[in-house]
Amino acid sequence: MASLISVDSEKCISCGECCRTCASQLIELKDGIPYTEAEFCMACGECVSVCPTGALDNVLSPLNLTEEIEEKPVKSQLYSYLRSRRSVRCYKDLQPNDSDIDELLTYACTAQTAVNARLVSFIVINDKDKVKKIADLTAEFIKNSDDEIKRMYEKIMSLYEGGYDSITRGAPGLIFTVSDRNYPKARETSVIYITHAEIYAPSLGLATCWAGIVERALEYAPIREMLGVKDNEVVTGALMVGIPDIEFKRIPHRKKADVTFL
Repeated sequence: MASLISVDSEKCISCGECCRTCASQLIELKDGIPYTEAEFCMACGECVSVCPTGALDNVLSPLNLTEEIEEKPVKSQLYSYLRSRRSVRCYKDLQPNDSDIDELLTYACTAQTAVNARLVSFIVINDKDKVKKIADLTAEFIKNSDDEIKRMYEKIMSLYEGGYDSITRGAPGLIFTVSDRNYPKARETSVIYITHAEIYAPSLGLATCWAGIVERALEYAPIREMLGVKDNEVVTGALMVGIPDIEFKRIPHRKKADVTFL
């Protein structure tokens, strides 16, 4: 089998940064040139990304598919943006473009994951009538649940049965994350992906909010059937998405982090 990495010896400056950053420590310097006997790796691409001269290539993370990092984020801008981002529960009666949702989720998949496994996929419902059906099935699940769950969602159900969509908030779209039941990091990876999607959404003119009540019913058979998931698959997250019908003017106060240094 061809070597996992290849190195342009004329460009290589023997800095060893690729060796240092490799999570599995598969690369070493041999006569001043990066070398490995490994045939496979997690394909995280860090060895390619860190090379200051672009001398190293990786079969599983090709140099020609990388992008140059042109500028680093400005602290004040990033700090202000992250604090100003809000969960949105008011949406226009418009369907977001499929292309925008596709871009949103393509971006989400650039997030870090455990050992770069990337074993989470997405199911998108971009149809307000189908979203309403999911909300109805969620309400049905709650009504058929035990007393503890009924008490927990008593106010939600009162609003929903009174005509206010307290479950999906009138969102025209829903995004679900799906993975194999045997993947131990399915939920964690889904949370990371969804969080990245939420951060990127405003740049596309989209608004999002975790569909926490829907998540409660993700194992409900009629919902699984509607989503078309397989027996070996688990639905690990749900996110409302749409075009915002509200604009926030201020950043609300949040308490300082509770931190203990040891």
